[in-house]
Amino acid sequence: MVHGEAIPSLIWDGKSGQWTAREALPPPVPPRYLGDVATGVRAGVPEVIRQTLGRLADVRTKTIEKPKPFNKTVKDYKAAHKVNPASSIAEKLAKAREDRRPFVRGARDASENFGEGADRQAVRENFDGARKIEYEEPVRDESGKPVLGDDQKPVTKKKEIHLPRLRESTPENPNPLDLEGLGPGNGNDQSYQVWEIDPAKAAATSSWRPRAAWKPNSGKGSSLTPMDRPRG
Repeated sequence: MVHGEAIPSLIWDGKSGQWTAREALPPPVPPRYLGDVATGVRAGVPEVIRQTLGRLADVRTKTIEKPKPFNKTVKDYKAAHKVNPASSIAEKLAKAREDRRPFVRGARDASENFGEGADRQAVRENFDGARKIEYEEPVRDESGKPVLGDDQKPVTKKKEIHLPRLRESTPENPNPLDLEGLGPGNGNDQSYQVWEIDPAKAAATSSWRPRAAWKPNSGKGSSLTPMDRPRG
């Protein structure tokens, strides 16, 4: 807030080479999923991984509670500013938001660290060279439009793919790849883990961004719960 006026949220537009309002950018291309939801289980997950994910989940649970006491203060000042948009109230609202900011940032970082750990385990469980994905895809005409049947519903065709095996990770050549400083930061609608598949199978890279959850399991540890389907 500057003199009671909200400052627009700016983002760098690489195509135009200039800063632009976030609201002016087009929405991200929606993901395309293949197959059914994949579900992970505790059985077979090494103890060290279960402990690591459990610690990340605990940190996240505690950290996301910390901004909540500040939320009421911000909410009250927003309501007051709506009734009386005086600069003094706007300044108090801005300060309340600033006081809350580090706790919100901490909750975000804890959530991303937790998600990164769960994502890695989900990828390793599914990309073993043996898993097969069956899915249906709409048939399209030359212009790219779905072909409709006699019932005016899209005609679909069954397809099948085999998920490749991941390349072995080593300290000298980690997998997933170390993208520090080479790609976008974490955020919505981004593939921020890039994995290499076994070069004996094919020379290619694969990006993956499942959403997975690791939660307490009846006091007996933690369990990996349903994640999103592979993106095509």
